[in-house]
Amino acid sequence: MDFAAALGREIDALLGTAHRLAAPLPIPAAWRDGEGRVRSDALVDALLDVAAADDAPRWRLAVTDAELAAPGVGRVFGEAAVGGGCAAVGLGGLDGGSRCGSETLLDRATKAAVHELAHAAGLAHCADPICVMYPSLHIADTDRKAKVFCTRCREDYDNATLDAARS
Repeated sequence: MDFAAALGREIDALLGTAHRLAAPLPIPAAWRDGEGRVRSDALVDALLDVAAADDAPRWRLAVTDAELAAPGVGRVFGEAAVGGGCAAVGLGGLDGGSRCGSETLLDRATKAAVHELAHAAGLAHCADPICVMYPSLHIADTDRKAKVFCTRCREDYDNATLDAARS
């Protein structure tokens, strides 16, 4: 399975987008913490720099095989520039330490990507544990929730400020 293409198709189906793959971003050693995890803030900042250099409004999602870490927080599954159109997801943390199968990893990555892209569109967390916008503090939270928005979050997404970026 071409994981990136499959993930793109899943995201497109759920968010009404049309994905394109871009050239990989280099990950400098300075972006890694003492445990080898990639700093999610550095990755999102790099995407914001790319977006600033491009006049075309579009969302940007970085997906890395590495585990992500947020300074002062520790391991995270993803991070977004809320309302800024850029987000990152780390596959390394989504295997739950179990080296899960490709279908489980795709399901988890889809949920993380939709969640982070919705933050990038300006959405906040949701209190409904089934909604994709429910925060995932543990892999069990990710497994429990759906890939889709609850009714309220769907409405918020449909009215998001980055409508022009959906191409």
